Amino acid sequence: MARRVTFGIRLSNNGPFATAATIKELATLAEALGFDVLWVNDHVAWPTHRRTHFSAGSVEAVTDQPPDFYESLTSVAYLAAMTRRVRVGIAGLVVPWRDPRVLAKQMATIHEMSGGRFIPALAIGRFEDEFEAQQVPYRRRGRLTDEYLACLAAILGPDPLTDFSGEQVQIAGAEYFPKPQGLPIWICGSSPPALRRVARYARGWLPGQRTVEDYAASTRALAAVLAEHGRSPDEIERGFEVYTTIADTDEAAHRMTEASQRHQWGDVAKGVARSLVGSPATVIGRIRDYIAAGVTHFELKFICHTPAMMREMMERYADAVVQEFR
Repeated sequence: MARRVTFGIRLSNNGPFATAATIKELATLAEALGFDVLWVNDHVAWPTHRRTHFSAGSVEAVTDQPPDFYESLTSVAYLAAMTRRVRVGIAGLVVPWRDPRVLAKQMATIHEMSGGRFIPALAIGRFEDEFEAQQVPYRRRGRLTDEYLACLAAILGPDPLTDFSGEQVQIAGAEYFPKPQGLPIWICGSSPPALRRVARYARGWLPGQRTVEDYAASTRALAAVLAEHGRSPDEIERGFEVYTTIADTDEAAHRMTEASQRHQWGDVAKGVARSLVGSPATVIGRIRDYIAAGVTHFELKFICHTPAMMREMMERYADAVVQEFR
């Protein structure tokens, strides 16, 4: 049986719409509309010059707002408490910044107290200046991630006593509870090390913006790595983090996104090839292409100029697009 395709909303925990009131309002609406996941992302030290790197919004919407960036774990804990059905996730939760013993406890607590609705999509991190601010060596982030993932697996596993010996972390017979039931670890990225991490530890995979052809190639590469580890692609939920805009016509949608696409990619056509932009019919067709390439979950990042416009797009998506895949 084919896996049900699901849709999540990237909330505005950073960017021009990053206010507590807007985050709560959009989360409430997303659950009411039947979306499957509320996503936030994860950065700690966030400079003013990076305000145009947003979860939702547009370059036109960025003015002189402070570069507010709400912390990810506390945000999803709050979102889980204010909702009942929808899952809550972090894409991607940067592993090497955090002590894995504390992170394991936080993840287990959020998952259990939310009724099993937490999706941590784990990442190695991106910007070097953030690592400098956290006093974590940027060029060792992959190695740290591998050690901390192994440590998380040991702590979150079924054994009542945890023993672990790494370069940074040593545990000798400590007890960590609760043991979360069915916590679905996801891994972000599509590099060979990221695919190996999926095969070793994960139930989900979340690469970023790419063309249909690139996604299909990454899906094939993941299947090969999974086979080396005795696993099947059917075990893995395959996500796609993607910018999107929906409007009455393709032309109207492209006008709305042109400046943001040019800012992000340097070339509008390059951005369009990696996003879901157009009329409902066009967006549905693009989604079908990505499903054929292997996608089972879409994390939607809306390019729009105001929170009101984002609400309208969410409502239109739920009615005109998502229902096509239910």
